[in-house]
Amino acid sequence: VIKVSSFDNPGQKIESGEFTIRPLVNVTTPAQPLIAETNPTIFWDAIAGTKTTHVNVLLDYESGGGGFGTVLGSNVPKASGQGAGYTTANPLPSTLSHTAQIRVVDKDASFVKDETDNFYIIGEVGFIQPDGADWTVGETNREISWTSKGAISTYYLYVDYNDGLGWQYLSSDTASPYPFNPVPDEIHDGVKFKIEDALPEGSGDISVESATFKIKGSLALDYPNGGQDLVVGASGTANEEVRWIKYGSIGNIKLELSKDNGLTWLTAAESGLSDSWPAGADGPAANVYDWTIPDQISDECIVRVSTIAYPIAGDTLTSVSGGKFNIRGSFNSLSAPAAGDTWYANEPDKTITWSASGSMAAVKIELLRSLDGGLTWPLDTVIEEAYDNSGQGLDDGQNNYTWTTVADRRSDKCKIRISSVANPTVKIESGIFTIRPRIE
Repeated sequence: VIKVSSFDNPGQKIESGEFTIRPLVNVTTPAQPLIAETNPTIFWDAIAGTKTTHVNVLLDYESGGGGFGTVLGSNVPKASGQGAGYTTANPLPSTLSHTAQIRVVDKDASFVKDETDNFYIIGEVGFIQPDGADWTVGETNREISWTSKGAISTYYLYVDYNDGLGWQYLSSDTASPYPFNPVPDEIHDGVKFKIEDALPEGSGDISVESATFKIKGSLALDYPNGGQDLVVGASGTANEEVRWIKYGSIGNIKLELSKDNGLTWLTAAESGLSDSWPAGADGPAANVYDWTIPDQISDECIVRVSTIAYPIAGDTLTSVSGGKFNIRGSFNSLSAPAAGDTWYANEPDKTITWSASGSMAAVKIELLRSLDGGLTWPLDTVIEEAYDNSGQGLDDGQNNYTWTTVADRRSDKCKIRISSVANPTVKIESGIFTIRPRIE
C-alpha cells in the first residue's frame, strides 16, 4: 500500500489499494521447438533484488491450462539463466504439444514468475540402419531400424531405389526395427529410406532420410574350387561343370580359365568356356555350364566368373576358384607293341605307338619284365626318362617313339609302360609281348 499525508496536518492522508512489488523475471527462451525427452537449455534475464535467490523451472503442455505440474529444475540459482543458460536437470517428457509453456518462478514466492510464449514440443527420429554399408539381393537378415524421441504413435516408411520412380511406400509401422527381407532385386547405388511421422504434432511432419547405400547383386563360383583332377576331353558328368551361385539381375557373365594361377587368362576358344553366358536363376541352387575339359594341361588352373554388363556403372562382380586344380592328359591306348608281338633283342628302330588325350609335355617310357610268370612286373629298363619330341611336346592323339635298339633280353613276359612326367600316376601299359634273340 502507498500512503500520502500532509506534512503540516498529518491527519490529512490517503492510501492506495494493495499492489505487489516483486523482482522482474523475463524468460527469453525457448523461441523454437524443443525435442521431447531431451534436456533443453533455458535463458532468462537477470533477476534484480536480493529477495529472490533460487527459482523453479516448470513445464505445462496446454498454454497454462493444464497447470505447470512438470518440474524441469528445482532450487536453481537465479543467475543460472544468464550466460550459457540453464540446462534442465530433468528431461522433457515424451508427450508432444504445440501449446507448451515454460515458467520460471521464485521457489518461495509463487507470484515472482514469468512464462514463455507457446512453443512446440516435437518428436525426433534418427536412423540406425541402413548406415551406408552395402546390402545384397536375397539377404534375409536386413532390417530398417531407428531411434526416436517423443510419443510418436505410427511411422510411415518409404524407399527410393534411385531408379527414377521416387519414393515408394513400404509400410506404416509402430516400432523399430522393420524387417526388410529378403532384400529385393533392386540393384542400384544411392538407395535410401525415409521415415515420416504418420500423425505429426504441431510444427509439421517429421521427415528423416537414411544414409544412401548400395543394393548389389552377388556372384560366387561354387566349382571347380580347388583340388580337382580333371582329364582333357572329359565331359558329361558333374566333374566337368562350372557351377556358380548368384543373386540379382546381374546380366550375362564371362567364364574364364587360367593355367598359371591367374597371371593370364585364356580366350574362350582356348578354354572351352564362354565370353557371355546367361547368369541363370538366383540361388541357393547352383547354375551350371557343361564343360568339355580343354587341352590346357597344368596343375595351376583356376576358373573365374565375372559380370560383363553389371547394372551399377563402374562396378563388376567377380569370383574365382578357392584353390588351384589340375587339368591332366590321359592315355587312351598303347598299340605297339601289341599283345602277343615278338620283338627281337638288339633290333634297331622299333616304333612304340600310343594315343593320348591332351598335349603332354613329356613322357617316361619303361620296359617291364616279369620274372615270376606274370605275378609281378618290376622295372627292367628305363628306355627314355623324359621324352618330349625334341622339345616340341607331345600331341593330343597319336604319338610315336623310336626305340633305337631293343633291349638284349630273352623273355615272353614283357610290357612297355608310358607315364606322364608331370603326373606320374597318369600311365598306360602295353599288352604282354616277347623279346628274344633272332634265330635265322
